[in-house]
Amino acid sequence: AHELRTPVTALRLQLSSLSHANKKELQDRLPRVFDSLTRMERLVEQLLTLSKVEPDARPGSVSKVDLNALIVRVLNDLRSIYMAKRLDVGMTYADDVHIFGVADEIEILFNNLLVNAINYSPEDGLINIQIRSQHHAIEIEIEDSGPGIHPEDIHKVFERFYRAQGDKVSGSGLGLSIAQEIAQKHHAEIILINKQPKSTGLIVKVIFNTSLEST
Repeated sequence: AHELRTPVTALRLQLSSLSHANKKELQDRLPRVFDSLTRMERLVEQLLTLSKVEPDARPGSVSKVDLNALIVRVLNDLRSIYMAKRLDVGMTYADDVHIFGVADEIEILFNNLLVNAINYSPEDGLINIQIRSQHHAIEIEIEDSGPGIHPEDIHKVFERFYRAQGDKVSGSGLGLSIAQEIAQKHHAEIILINKQPKSTGLIVKVIFNTSLEST
């Protein structure tokens, strides 16, 4: 409730201040009001998604999911965002990388991880995606060129609503938590590998244990 109450209170204060604003002040302040509404809308969407993927939620429909095609679809949906930052996004495919799972949930998982990589990568940066098929496992590696994560924060990033101190990227603090919930439901593990101090960036590995799947 606190996570919703705070932006609602902030928005109420902004709208209240507009009641006495002149035309120029309205032009200056309205964009900030719309930004607040957008952030609130994103938070509500993330909370609804979280409620759907929690362990006690009603299970979705399981099907055979082609991970190559799914990640390409997510990248296509995010194309305008990473193109706006002039990011160089590359992807290495693998043969026959299928898992059994809830396709919509797996798509949310990779959407959240890729949005995170895009948000934290600098303009003209790089994002590299590699898909590998191994014995009883499929590994997807997402490497970005962002600042990485402080060692003290790396074990906290999957906590709900967690935001690192000094984090300047807007967000709800729920994206990685939702990704973790979905991964655990699909016998998968998310591993974060910090490239600091040798270089900047973060490597996110998603490993699906295919030996546990029913065919």
